[in-house]
Amino acid sequence: MKRYVTWKEGVEPAAAQAKVTIGAAAVAAVAVFVAPQLAGGSTPAAEKMIVRIAEVIAKADQVMLEAEAVQTEADIAAEAELEAEMALHL
Repeated sequence: MKRYVTWKEGVEPAAAQAKVTIGAAAVAAVAVFVAPQLAGGSTPAAEKMIVRIAEVIAKADQVMLEAEAVQTEADIAAEAELEAEMALHL
């Protein structure tokens, strides 16, 4: 149980950091897309950067989904362990 609590305490700050990173990438994507349009056209470099940013955002989304799945499994395991401990004390 102690190992789970230690692990879970580290997940929440990591998730918060991932959200900040995704938000920053989203803002950068908008800036990269809008700036060339305002300047009168798009460049291959800007288009390449937009694709790369979209890839980074997709990867970050996948990592967050995987982390949520692992956290859910850990929550279930911890709850089962707690129930087993409580059953022993009855």
